[in-house]
Amino acid sequence: MRIKTVRLKVTEYNDKNLIERLKKNPKELDSYINYVVREYRKEQNLDVLLDCLKVAVMAKRGRATCIAKTANLDRSGVYKALSNNAKPRIDTFQKILYGIGLNLAITKVKFSQVA
Repeated sequence: MRIKTVRLKVTEYNDKNLIERLKKNPKELDSYINYVVREYRKEQNLDVLLDCLKVAVMAKRGRATCIAKTANLDRSGVYKALSNNAKPRIDTFQKILYGIGLNLAITKVKFSQVA
C-alpha cells in the first residue's frame, strides 16, 4: 500500500484543525511524519522535527500523561522534551516515539559514486 504524501506547513503544529484532521486519519499522520523526516534529512532543522513530534503526540494520544506512561517517562519529562528550544537526548526522543507507537530505526544509506 502506498501512502500519499501530504504537504503541510510544519509550523502549524498548534493548529487545532490540523491536529483534529490527523487524529481522524492515521494514514495522513503517517504521511505527515514521513514528509517531515525527509525534510529534516535535507535541512537538518531539529526544531521542525520536534514540532512534528508535538503534532504526533497531540494527534496520537492527546495527552502527555498517556505518552509518559507508555514511554516510561514522567509527564514533566515529556513536556520538557517537547518545549520550545528543547534539545532532547536521543533516548528521550526514542521513548516519546515509542509512546506514540513509533520506533526510531537505523537504515543503510546508499551513496552514489562520485566521478
